[in-house]
Amino acid sequence: MSGNRDNTRLDESERKKIFQQFHAKSQGDEHDIWECQKFRASLNSTEVIGIFDEWVKNGDGSYEKDMLGIGYQGHYQTAELLSKHLPGKKDQYKIIDCGAGSGLSGVELKKVGFSHIDWLDPSGLSVEPAKKRKVYERFIVDYLSEKALDVKPDTYDASTCVAAFFEGLIPLGGFNEMIRITKPGGIIILSISETSLNTCKEYKGRFLPRLEELIEAKEWELVEKTHEPHYYRNVPAFFFVMRVLRSGPIQHESKVTK
Repeated sequence: MSGNRDNTRLDESERKKIFQQFHAKSQGDEHDIWECQKFRASLNSTEVIGIFDEWVKNGDGSYEKDMLGIGYQGHYQTAELLSKHLPGKKDQYKIIDCGAGSGLSGVELKKVGFSHIDWLDPSGLSVEPAKKRKVYERFIVDYLSEKALDVKPDTYDASTCVAAFFEGLIPLGGFNEMIRITKPGGIIILSISETSLNTCKEYKGRFLPRLEELIEAKEWELVEKTHEPHYYRNVPAFFFVMRVLRSGPIQHESKVTK
């Protein structure tokens, strides 16, 4: 999430009101995700969490129906890439699914053989539907940002962050934390739609320079970059497969994110 961490939660009436405003922009023949993005840009982090809390609270699958209804494919693409870059027996690896939501990616990761997967998301009401998937071991309700999570350095063999680089969600400082919690030699998978890359305030003219800045600092290296023409229906995206090169917190000061 962009903005400061805020452990407060909206009450049910506030949450419902904001969600109705948000979801009204997703009605019609096709879910207009970009109108939703513009609406989220006007909200603070607590309000954005409220949207996701309300979206999943009934456990009726409405979140999944909406996502799959707009042709979302990122969870399949993530599992395919991670399986490719973590060879051998998948049950030897420990993974963290960042921005995990209701667990779509976790299900696909399990299907290709990964069995030690942790869940990270700031939406507390997403925990229960994600638990029903029976694919996650640890649940961490927190933001992914530049601030340290309750996770030791070099914990994971891989970190994934897919369908989470949108307006009002993860700031670029989250790169630092993904590197810190991933082992040297471990894999990080990031995805971002072309629209987010070119229109979101946090990412426009900054996402790629920050990624490159960390390459030049030898924090990670680019292993593979793919272009997916159907990340959502007719919405292309880029996937970046990065390999972590060093252990511990990042020390250098970023010129991009300061």
